[in-house]
Amino acid sequence: MYDDPNSEWQLLVESRESRRIQCEPVYYHKIGNKDVPDAYSCESFAFLELSTLKYPYYLINLRIVDKNGLSQNIGKLKTFEFVGIYQTETFTKMWYILKSITFPIVLVALLWFYRQMKRAEKPYSNLDKLLFLLGLATCILNAPVEWFTLIVPFDGFQIYSEIRQGFFLTVLLTFWLFFAAEHVVDKSKDGTFWSYGKYIGLLWFASSVLLIFALCQRGFQLWNPFHSIWSTSAGRNASFTFLILAGLSGFIYMICLIVLVAHVFWNIRSKQGELAAMRRIRRLMYQGAFYRFQFLLLSTILCAVLTIVWYCLSQIYETEWVWDADQRPKIHYTGAFITGIYGMLNLYVFAVLILFSPVITNVDDMDELTLTDDDGNTIHLTNNQTSAYQMITKAAIS
Repeated sequence: MYDDPNSEWQLLVESRESRRIQCEPVYYHKIGNKDVPDAYSCESFAFLELSTLKYPYYLINLRIVDKNGLSQNIGKLKTFEFVGIYQTETFTKMWYILKSITFPIVLVALLWFYRQMKRAEKPYSNLDKLLFLLGLATCILNAPVEWFTLIVPFDGFQIYSEIRQGFFLTVLLTFWLFFAAEHVVDKSKDGTFWSYGKYIGLLWFASSVLLIFALCQRGFQLWNPFHSIWSTSAGRNASFTFLILAGLSGFIYMICLIVLVAHVFWNIRSKQGELAAMRRIRRLMYQGAFYRFQFLLLSTILCAVLTIVWYCLSQIYETEWVWDADQRPKIHYTGAFITGIYGMLNLYVFAVLILFSPVITNVDDMDELTLTDDDGNTIHLTNNQTSAYQMITKAAIS
């Protein structure tokens, strides 16, 4: 590496690595009845990964070492192809600008939510705490610290990005489970955070597995950019195990979330018949609250599906060289898809922070925000009067 043409090359890192190569014979001509391969086509493998580019020029000195039984009977190397994967300049500018815009917007919504909670002087429920944590995680994700890397390059920035992204997704998926489970969990039992263990245990397990995988891959590359967890049989098997477990956990999570939301919709449907006894104007007002609540649930499902699809695609494409080169993924996504998902999640978090924040007007007069029929009987969306129900009904009717 060197900074300018007048400076001398400086050694950045030196390492001796071993890679297992699997090759397939390529036939161009046949000699008699025997098939003699003219060449071998070998699979791709990881070579070098830099988390940040501190210098404009890099020089790679590659040697195939024939020592201690290594590099034996591999034939003559005719071609050596390098595939570089990098982030384009246009996408980088757009990404930096997008983060610089979304960060202050979500931060203002979070501060407003906190201010409203303080003014309401109500005890915080589990959902309130999770919603505040979700806003905080979103602000951490949106913080445009990438601008500082243009001045002071940071080797561990990729690990930092993996951790903050994983933290945000874990909090977001946990919030979705709480939001849906608040309407089906038996509130006569202990409603503490740990009562939701059967819903979030699998989610946290998957998050821990992916964190370990990221630390094993990115952590060692801070000292040795030539290191790859895929270079050994044990590391390769462990990587596949991590990814498969995370994929199964994500699939089971989606099934659980859809079942919970379907249960909520069934409860709402069973309660809508009680609105028939109301006068027309009153019935229309409460039907509007029902429709807004159902729309939020459907938006939650849509965001959850797209988020998991985006994360799975990103993991597949980051390790694209691991898979069969002749069978590349048929689904391709671009920067528009990435920024679209990112903007959708920020819009969702901003919406729930505003929608779920308590309305100070008439905050002491909860009778005005309670669904009752003309005879004064209380109507609940579900069998359990939950904090989530109170917040969404309060915001919708207000």
